[in-house]
Amino acid sequence: MDFPANIETMKKKIAHKDNEIAVLRNSIGILTNRIERLEQEEEEKQEIVNILNGLLNSWQQSYPGKNEDAFFFLDASTQQVVVQELLKEGTKRCQNQTKWSEYLSTRSSSDSKYTEVPFWYPVIFFSEVRKSPSRLLDLNI
Repeated sequence: MDFPANIETMKKKIAHKDNEIAVLRNSIGILTNRIERLEQEEEEKQEIVNILNGLLNSWQQSYPGKNEDAFFFLDASTQQVVVQELLKEGTKRCQNQTKWSEYLSTRSSSDSKYTEVPFWYPVIFFSEVRKSPSRLLDLNI
């Protein structure tokens, strides 16, 4: 009469395997959720990096926003500005159209980015940056 005993043993082993499979599936679900959260966090961090890079570099583009997103701080009058503390040491600012024309005449046609801040962007300190985003929606920025 070993046969029924063997069936009971087999049933117990199957039940144990079913339980083991359930535990593993649960673990996979937990790990999948964790992976999805980590990937989302990485995407959010990458977006922050893109915004910070934009704040550092958008003023260097000939046509900001044409080929890639452009980001600027705004002053109290909501004009796009460059923040002094974010400029590399020694970065010059052209003060007027004449100086800008002189600068452009020294650039190679292959230069893709400006190395001097265009005269139309005021260079201000962080303390002068607009603190309230209340009008940003009205500006369609």
